[in-house]
Amino acid sequence: MIRNSVFSLFLVLVGCSAASAQYYAQHTARPLSEIKQAFPYDIGLVASDATTDSLDVNSADILGQHLGKRPVVMMFWLTTCGPCKMELAELSQRMEQWKAKADFAFVPVSFDFPRRRADFHSRAREYPWTSYLDVDREFPLVMPGRLNGVPQIFVFDEAGKQIFHRRKYRAGDLDALAEVLGI
Repeated sequence: MIRNSVFSLFLVLVGCSAASAQYYAQHTARPLSEIKQAFPYDIGLVASDATTDSLDVNSADILGQHLGKRPVVMMFWLTTCGPCKMELAELSQRMEQWKAKADFAFVPVSFDFPRRRADFHSRAREYPWTSYLDVDREFPLVMPGRLNGVPQIFVFDEAGKQIFHRRKYRAGDLDALAEVLGI
């Protein structure tokens, strides 16, 4: 009882509500042993083009449709991430030109917390592509480095082998991505 009171006081002092503390203590992802840990994985996603959360898809369907056909660029981001917003804006400016020069799939995935779901849909509407929300936050369990830090970009070749990875964003970083894609 005293321990709970001290913990509650701590939460109040650091500005956390009991509800958010409960969420952070709760783990929504499946056990790692139940998640396919190789491309195209098997992670449940919500598509941004859904007007509600009724358009649920699976990463195996989204990513698997490109196997044997084209490289896949996966970008991981959060709605609260300033560098993510800058990189997404730059990608938005370049995407049409890049798509005219190279055949690749672009799959941006947000792993925002559930309370930011509406913000995800709002932010994703700003871009000319479908984005996906990793509702159960499972991608951080299977990606190299556990997605410690965003944005992160991975490129998988036609066979599903990872051929590129970049963490964080700095001006000029997309030139390296363009080179990998042959642009």
